[in-house]
Amino acid sequence: MSLKDLKVKLSRGWAERPHVSWREITSGDVLERDFVRRQVLYGVMLVLLSLLLVYNRFAHEADLRRVETLKKELVDVKNTSLLLSKELMQVSRQSCVVNKLQEQGSALQLPREPAVEIE
Repeated sequence: MSLKDLKVKLSRGWAERPHVSWREITSGDVLERDFVRRQVLYGVMLVLLSLLLVYNRFAHEADLRRVETLKKELVDVKNTSLLLSKELMQVSRQSCVVNKLQEQGSALQLPREPAVEIE
């Protein structure tokens, strides 16, 4: 089949196809045409792909929201860790330990001489 024959066949196909009226569309008669029947799978594929696209975008936005909340939570946890570390450092100072021992009435006292290393 030559290119010329193919052009003639295609032009006849378009010429033979009758015009679609509003009445055919509303009554559903347009669904009985061969052209529409051949395109049903294509339409179903387009609908499925569009649903997949919507679902993917929704899931991506949900992931972004979760990442933002986790970032905020991470900052809060870091701040809490710094606060606890500061409090622990303050409580473990030698002066604080001595004051706490004196409040509890312990007989322990600070050594007056520096520590000596035994060989």
